[in-house]
Amino acid sequence: MKRTKLIFDWIFTKIQTIESSKSLNYYEIKYLSTPNEGLSIEGLKAREQREEQSLKLLENKIQNIKTIKQLYDWFYYEHQLYSAVSKIDRLSNNNQLESY
Repeated sequence: MKRTKLIFDWIFTKIQTIESSKSLNYYEIKYLSTPNEGLSIEGLKAREQREEQSLKLLENKIQNIKTIKQLYDWFYYEHQLYSAVSKIDRLSNNNQLESY
């Protein structure tokens, strides 16, 4: 949930503020998490480790993205969600695979 919150808070506040030179309060975001039911201890640990790594990478990445154009380019061309090769690599860990 930390990473999800960071992403949405960043996009809906920081990027908009930079682009418009004023705060935009058009959105009220409420965050809901789901329980970790059905995961083994190993699967949960693998998910937590992956999330921590991804959170650190994202925190570093967002320091360099200041405009909507930069956000767009990163999201559609660099972000691992849209790269087929990275999906295969990410899901090669059986413990991580269990959590999806």
